Amino acid sequence: DDVNSSAATRFDIGVPPTYTSLSGVTPTAYAAPNHTRDTTDMIFTGEGLGLMTQVEIVDINGNPIAGVSVVTDTTGATVTATTITIDNNASAFVGHEHLLDNTENNGSAGVRRIRVTTPFGVATSTMVDGFTVSASPDFLPAAGTAPPGGSANAAQTFAGSADYNGTGSLLNDATDLLVINGKNFRGVNLITLADSAGAAPGALTAMTLTPATAGVTINAAGTQMTITRAAINTAEGIATNTWLVDNNGTTRTVGLRSVGGLTTTTPAFIPSN
Repeated sequence: DDVNSSAATRFDIGVPPTYTSLSGVTPTAYAAPNHTRDTTDMIFTGEGLGLMTQVEIVDINGNPIAGVSVVTDTTGATVTATTITIDNNASAFVGHEHLLDNTENNGSAGVRRIRVTTPFGVATSTMVDGFTVSASPDFLPAAGTAPPGGSANAAQTFAGSADYNGTGSLLNDATDLLVINGKNFRGVNLITLADSAGAAPGALTAMTLTPATAGVTINAAGTQMTITRAAINTAEGIATNTWLVDNNGTTRTVGLRSVGGLTTTTPAFIPSN
């Protein structure tokens, strides 16, 4: 006679998961060590992955990032025996994507890793394969899709700036704060202050700052950047700014570049006297 173990004592069979490499293909390729979470899937390759229970983007030490949900096969992960794909804009991250964003590096790599959990153990990508996380900067009103924000306007983008008249003009060169409103600013690593006149006579030379520049601050949600007049003066290398002063009617713009290489330019504003 045949005798089977009971249904109550069913069990899984598998092996501990292992890690081999990271990659990404859709819709743009992953360019190590920078992951653009809104345009690139992240693919974790290894063995024994078919029974994954969760996958996470974690910190450099392999620890969870506070406030960030794990991803499952119903919230943005596609699973096979040898690969786990975290979809770009995975639904598990909605509302706290900014907590993932980080421009830091650990030598030649970023400080984010991927950790996969199965009933048989945990596998984490190596520190050597660490990556940054960023997304396309956007401005208010946020476009939602296809940045740069097609619906963005100067009135909302620069709301809150000192000496701001609400229509896209900064009133004089005594402006102490330039406020930029939008999203995904925590992944920005280069700020370009530009003159819309380009190379025309009298045009100003574009200058750059970084989020580490004294006088540049980004809020915790990554939705507002503030630049002081002193930071702009330092970038210009002069005692009193000219970028915030009207230059024969030419407008100004601010370009924000993510660490992943995605650049978006604000609507133009007028530095009126």
